[in-house]
Order: sequence, then C-alpha cells, then structure tokens
Amino acid sequence: MTCYPCLDHPAGDFPGCFAQGGDGACEQLNSDIGGLMRARTMNCYWCFQAPIGYRYERVSEHGNLLVREEPNATIIQEALEGFATGRFETQVEVRRFLESQPAFPKDLPGGKIRNQRVFDIVRRPVYVGYIEAENWNIALRKGHHEGLISYETFEKIQDRLLEGAKAPARKDINEDFPLRGFVTCDDCERPLTACWSTSKTGKKHPYYLCHNKACESHRKSIPRDKLETEFEAILQSMQPTENLFVIVKTMFKHAWNQRLIQSKDTMSKLRQDVKKAERQIDQLLDRIVDAENASVIRAYETKIAKLEKQN
Repeated sequence: MTCYPCLDHPAGDFPGCFAQGGDGACEQLNSDIGGLMRARTMNCYWCFQAPIGYRYERVSEHGNLLVREEPNATIIQEALEGFATGRFETQVEVRRFLESQPAFPKDLPGGKIRNQRVFDIVRRPVYVGYIEAENWNIALRKGHHEGLISYETFEKIQDRLLEGAKAPARKDINEDFPLRGFVTCDDCERPLTACWSTSKTGKKHPYYLCHNKACESHRKSIPRDKLETEFEAILQSMQPTENLFVIVKTMFKHAWNQRLIQSKDTMSKLRQDVKKAERQIDQLLDRIVDAENASVIRAYETKIAKLEKQN
C-alpha cells in the first residue's frame, strides 16, 4: 500500500490528505496534483518547497504565500547585493560569506556549503519576487511574494555571471586592500579588484586594477599607496552638509537596527539548535542504557560525540 500526500490547491485552501489505492488511482492522483500546482504557478504563486530565506504563511486571499524568514532572508539579500556590486568578486567569496553566518544552513561537514547551492542562489528569480517553470512552459512572471532584491540587482548579477570565471580572492585580501570593491574604474565604472605583483627581484608590490576585458584600462595597474593616498585626500577635502549628517545618521541607525535584529534572530536560532542537540543526546543516552548490542552502543556513542561537537 502506498500513500501520496496532496499539495496545496491553486487557491491555497486544498485540504491536506492521503490517498491509497492501486496504480491507476495513484497515477490519477499525481496527475491531479500536478494540474493543481501548474494552475497555481500560472496564477503567479510559488508552490514548491520554500527556498532558503523564505517560509510559507497563510495569508488572506492568497492561501500559502512565501514570506521572509529571518535571519536567512537578510543574509541572502546581503550576499546577492554584495555580488551585484562587486563586494564579492566571485561565487566562492559569496560561499565564504554564507559559511561565516552561523544561522545559514550548511550542507557539508565542518560548516561548509556546496558550490551548487551558491550557483542556484545567484540564479533563482524567486529571490527577486518572480517565478517561472520551464517544465510547464510557464515563462518568467511577477509573483505575489515579496522579493529579497530588486530586479535591477538581479540583472546586474546575471551580467556578472556572463562575464566569465574569475580567480577567487584570498580570504585575507581585504586586509591588504580595504578599498577593493568600493572604488570603481574611471573608464567603465566597474569596481576595481586588487592583487600583489612580484617583481624580477622577488619583491612584492600591491596594486589595484580593472578586470573588465572590454575596458580600455583592463589590467592597467594603480599602485595601492597612490590610490589610497588620493582617496584619503578626497575624504579630507569633503565638507558634508548638515542635512547629509541627518541622512547618514538615519541610514546608520537603520543599518544598526537591521544588524541587531539579525543578531537576535541568529542567537535565537543557535539556542534552538543547542536545545535540539541536547534533547537528541538525552534520547541517545537513554537508548544506550537499554541497548545490549555492543555495535549499537558504539553507534550511539559516535552520534553523541558528533552532537557534542556541534554544541
């Protein structure tokens, strides 16, 4: 006997149920579910598993609708906007950023993330508030859910992906080049990257440079000290107005509040994970007491050791 769970109705109120029967009944049920999901997708609703950063919530007149799930929604938003602006030069740097966030779900041992996950995140229109389903011949369209980034930001990301692969920066590169990704090329207005260059004598020299192959300044190097000295001179010459101080204060306050909310959500998630791990350890300890088989006991002890490392 096989059971198949029903999915949401296109209107969002199809009752959950389980159907049992022969192959013919199961095939008919699967066909009906597929038709309902396709109809809901055509009506501009996401009807698949909620992506990272979203969760489903019952919303009046919509049924189950994707809504932001913090702190992962803010984490993905920062990752995508950082990649679009050049703060993160490569997908590897995006992956490192996501791995540095305690609350972001990891899919490899040691708190690592698969490259495929980053590959999918930077290409999914669902994060822009759009949906599409090529298997059902449903073209890209505006969805009813809120996007994490703007469509303009999404287009910048796709343009960067079409530029081709780039060597990922070292993890400590920003310590040597603090303006990397923030200063743009005067010719093409793309963010400058940076590197260390070794001379014939073996001495290393720091440079900023443009990586855009279509730019006339491609690979033309600017000594780090020269660029950063001129940047400092520009900062010292700037005299902000009183109105600008008010705007900047408001922006920093908003950014601080966002970070504070994200930190609280992260701490809450970590506390939940710790409690969950402690419950699992207690359950395994109870099983060890009742177990008589030595191999089973060793398996439980190994699992407990893994859970304790997570804590």
